[in-house]
Amino acid sequence: MNGFEAAEIIRSGKAFKGKFKKHKDIPMIALMANSDRETIDRVKASGMNRLLDKSSSKKVLLDLIDNFLRK
Repeated sequence: MNGFEAAEIIRSGKAFKGKFKKHKDIPMIALMANSDRETIDRVKASGMNRLLDKSSSKKVLLDLIDNFLRK
């Protein structure tokens, strides 16, 4: 299973068998080497919230996580 497939299963709620109702609120960040248009579209279609390039700094990642935690 790849990250796209995992995100789709999480977003659909199938991963939780109906026991966790806030599955659509789980923040998901794709960390990938590729950030072309096709990849960005796949990230969005799978239900992930954001795409970060693997070359992003640790600060960028931590700031993004912090933003999700504050919501």
